[in-house]
Amino acid sequence: MRYFTLLVLILLNSSVIFSNSVNLTANEIMDQVDQRSVPDTMTAQIRLTLINKKNRKRVRHLMTYAKEIDQDDYQVLFFRSPADVKGTGFLTIDYNDPQRDNAQWLYLPALQKVKRIATTDQHRDFIGSDFSYADISGFELDDYQFNRLSDVTIKSKNMNTYQIEAVPNSDALIKSLGYQRVLLFVDSESLMIVRAIYYLNKRNHRKLFDVKKLEQIDGYWLATQLLMLSKEGSRTTHRSILVQDQIVLNQAIPDHFFTTQYLKERL
Repeated sequence: MRYFTLLVLILLNSSVIFSNSVNLTANEIMDQVDQRSVPDTMTAQIRLTLINKKNRKRVRHLMTYAKEIDQDDYQVLFFRSPADVKGTGFLTIDYNDPQRDNAQWLYLPALQKVKRIATTDQHRDFIGSDFSYADISGFELDDYQFNRLSDVTIKSKNMNTYQIEAVPNSDALIKSLGYQRVLLFVDSESLMIVRAIYYLNKRNHRKLFDVKKLEQIDGYWLATQLLMLSKEGSRTTHRSILVQDQIVLNQAIPDHFFTTQYLKERL
């Protein structure tokens, strides 16, 4: 499942028809979200801004590629700047087979070594951001129990949303992901997840995800500006703003881009 990934996050064909929504269950809504149409490939530039509690900013520039190969979803990110992270590469594979765990590899140029990210480390932050490795990778619907709560109108977005509670279905998964449950807010018209609240395992800690800007590109809706912030009680401790631009869809990308060898050779 791909709706929490950095590259294809909230990507949805605008022709989806959603009827009889009042009677739909949480699982039926999530099936609709999961079964959306997406482009075969995507290329984009990313600006990732990290902001600490003192409002000090650090900016990372990345290049990213995504492609479906044999029904599996591949994504790769390369850090272009600043110098302390330049050359860092990250590869993730979201397998279509629910029996296979998704796979992730990180290349650190200082060590000249590719490291596989363990399943037990999915809760850790991705290169100092508020996004975790689990947020970048996809996840399977079968790993969660979904409950439909009261619908919510988000006035700032002028959207009516379905509020869905997602609870990991095992203690091992809760430990791996780092959160006990997440509230998803699904736009009732486009079926895009436009907001989420993660309730972390650490007491009084939450993460808030919000789509700040949507654009329609080549018939697809794409979230081009995203916010993820970390909170301890009512206090915001850190924020990450991700902006995607120069987006190109459905153009050929060589398969070898999505290999661990290319992580080392790219930059």
